[in-house]
Amino acid sequence: APTAARRWAAAARPRDAERARALAEVALHGACAARELDAVSKTGFGGDGGDGESTLTVRVAARARTVTASYERDECVIEMVLAHDAAHPFRAIAVDFGAHQGVDEKTARRWSLRLRAGAEASSVKAAVLDWRKGVDLEFEGVEPCPICYGVLHPKSKRLPHLECATCHNKYHASCLAHWFSTSNKHLCAICQTEFVAARPAKKERESTEGPALYDEDELD
Repeated sequence: APTAARRWAAAARPRDAERARALAEVALHGACAARELDAVSKTGFGGDGGDGESTLTVRVAARARTVTASYERDECVIEMVLAHDAAHPFRAIAVDFGAHQGVDEKTARRWSLRLRAGAEASSVKAAVLDWRKGVDLEFEGVEPCPICYGVLHPKSKRLPHLECATCHNKYHASCLAHWFSTSNKHLCAICQTEFVAARPAKKERESTEGPALYDEDELD
């Protein structure tokens, strides 16, 4: 419902969208934001990742309307702060990184953009859990898609697998299709050469015969 509300506000006439925001903020006193924050506070996020490699803690500040997700792995620590506007869900959730140790600023900013995209497409709970999975995979050596900045595709939950034969960066299929459509070109987003998909190694081709993460994304 929050995602549908934001899409409506983006497509509506500016005056109608502003009225909806005023209703949520003034008449409802931020009740929609409070409801989502309450749902997050009652959610168990699992603590460690099951393998003991990483730890996730989530704190909710109801008055400030924020959710703070703290991720720790090895000697790296990073906090992500998701701030809800009083006009939620008719205004986007703001996401920024806080304290970060062992994580460079460029990576922290990329992770915050990925988390914001996830929060826009689903609930805060789902976005935080998917973000944690993606960060775990990056620590395990999986490179993120250069277009959406994420490892897991937000809808299909699959890994980037379409590899450029020239620069060897890997993309999600739907991200690459969107890039071709909006740029009106068939060029790699990174090296800007004509995109030709590299043929996967035999072992990787065999691994995709079952229900693997490397299957084709659902194009939308």
